[in-house]
Amino acid sequence: MNLSKTHSILTIIFFSLTLNSCITSHKFNQIINEKVDYEFHKKSNFHSDKISIDFQKFPHDSVAVVTKRRASFFIPAIVVWGWNKKYDCHISNDYFNNIINNSVSEISEDLLLEKHLGDRKLKITIDELPNNLTYQNFGLIMYFVVTYNYVYNESIKQNNQKLKISYQITDNENVIKTDSVSYDFNAKIRNNGSESTEFIINYMNEFKQDFQDKSHQFIEKIIEDL
Repeated sequence: MNLSKTHSILTIIFFSLTLNSCITSHKFNQIINEKVDYEFHKKSNFHSDKISIDFQKFPHDSVAVVTKRRASFFIPAIVVWGWNKKYDCHISNDYFNNIINNSVSEISEDLLLEKHLGDRKLKITIDELPNNLTYQNFGLIMYFVVTYNYVYNESIKQNNQKLKISYQITDNENVIKTDSVSYDFNAKIRNNGSESTEFIINYMNEFKQDFQDKSHQFIEKIIEDL
């Protein structure tokens, strides 16, 4: 076997092992846990006689993140190397509930929500949370004597996930207004060249910011409706 062919084979092996071995389900769970741990354990100081938030549909979780391996295989062969890793991840209710609590607290203070309410009371109910996401690392490398070709995809997506919030305004226990808002979280984000850990961290940073922004938008809508 000549040196160029040997070099090609070694390149394929190194390339395959590098792409395939980076993120185990345990490692993925660890990365996500580190990103949500602070909010998961954070205790909200928000309290109001006029504003209440109902999280009854989403009770306390004992752990911040649960990751389950849906698919995982690696096929090394002379002509073709292939792998597929797919993990389903559930993020704790507490993580989202604490972000919503903090958003309500911040916006209420900044925009004087209690002043806008006057003698009325506001009840906010959380109906759906975008708890679940799927991570996939897929690759296929085909060797053709002196060259090779490959397909590689690393992505995170949320399937039909929503943040759905409803609210009710009462005056002397009489309901005077109700409404609800639903925000979709359906994006599939692909890694465009970042290291896997960096890709997952960036995804979670953007996801958290998006969730916070939508939580703020909801409170702003209530104020506009008053």
